[in-house]
Amino acid sequence: MDFPMEVGLVGVTALRRDSGRGLGSPYRVDYCFVFELRAGLFTRVREYADTARGHRMVFGERTQH
Repeated sequence: MDFPMEVGLVGVTALRRDSGRGLGSPYRVDYCFVFELRAGLFTRVREYADTARGHRMVFGERTQH
């Protein structure tokens, strides 16, 4: 992991997207994007998705025994 990171301009945004239309059942995905900028240019973009929701969409609600 690259923390602590150098201080710079960082932007964070969240996005919810409905996908899968025409490919079967529709599904919803939540994302978080982290944008790092230096000298007015994007230097890094990281994308995080709700993988737990994706797992439930594929495998259903399963309880651990």
